[in-house]
Amino acid sequence: MELERLDKFYALHSKFYDLTRPFFLLSRKRALSLLKFNKNDKVLDLACGTGLNVRYLLKKVPPENITGIDYSESMLAIAKKKYPKVKFINGDASTFSLGQKFDKIICTYSLSMIEEWEKTIANAKKHLKKNGVFLVLDFNKWQGLIKPLHPLFRKWLLLHGVNPDKDCFFEMKKHFRKVEKHVWNFSYNVVLIASVN
Repeated sequence: MELERLDKFYALHSKFYDLTRPFFLLSRKRALSLLKFNKNDKVLDLACGTGLNVRYLLKKVPPENITGIDYSESMLAIAKKKYPKVKFINGDASTFSLGQKFDKIICTYSLSMIEEWEKTIANAKKHLKKNGVFLVLDFNKWQGLIKPLHPLFRKWLLLHGVNPDKDCFFEMKKHFRKVEKHVWNFSYNVVLIASVN
């Protein structure tokens, strides 16, 4: 989705985002449980929105070790109210430059909405420390029992600026030495965990 359209979309959706998204943006807590955190880890929540991941991250690291970045000021305003001790920054996921590196970068249900998603993956890698890990949780092409419903769901996603056809696994393999793939919830979503080393 183009940045201007994305900003307008989330200016509207920010008002009810936290109420509606838990019903179809599944498995955030489960995905984050796949990562081994050290209390001193610096964590970047890429395209953080209203900060839905932060409540899980706070169980792993202190608030001053978490940075969230998002393009939508409307979404960030909500995140800042919810988590005043966490650093939130307005920026483009594909071009941001923070002048620091992170132990963990997470990106949940966002790459499928970002127009410059390949650049976003490359930019995330630039911001990882030597032994850093990049976790992506996003929509997947449906398989098995729910496969017949995928074309309908895909149309609904595309209508809302989400492109579930992006092959993030293939793109991440270009940039990272190792990429683990987990497909969950009858193939509803995919988790990718990429390691720098």
